[in-house]
Amino acid sequence: MQEDIGQVLTGFVMSRSNEEREMNEGKIRTLKDSSPRDFLFAMVEQLNNDSLATPARHLTGILFKNTAKGGDEGPFWFTLSDDDRSKLKEGILMPLASEHEDVRRSACGCVAAVACLELPKKMWTDIVPLLCTNSYSEDLKVKNSSLITLGYICE
Repeated sequence: MQEDIGQVLTGFVMSRSNEEREMNEGKIRTLKDSSPRDFLFAMVEQLNNDSLATPARHLTGILFKNTAKGGDEGPFWFTLSDDDRSKLKEGILMPLASEHEDVRRSACGCVAAVACLELPKKMWTDIVPLLCTNSYSEDLKVKNSSLITLGYICE
């Protein structure tokens, strides 16, 4: 799935043709519906993929957030194993230091969405202290991303 998902995402965001966008949207929906777990991992991989166009990487964050929060019986996020959730959280933290502002902002939204799901259940309790520590970073990208994420969590 990950091999061509980058092309599908790029085709969706970069195409000038409604037909091509609709075709790629259908492919994305099919991939998500066939295995939401694998889809989340693919979105994290593509969010961290520096060779993927920035608009496509931004889209992966939106898709990740919507998939994690969605579900018929409550958030899909809680159907994942502890190990899967841990790996995904690690993956969404990495692009907070991306060179691309749109990617960082997308990652901020992903981190905040997961934090807002987990914090009320007394899970991922180290995220706020981590973001607070990162807000003192000398790397302005990390500092900014951490502050934005904290703002999203507090909304």
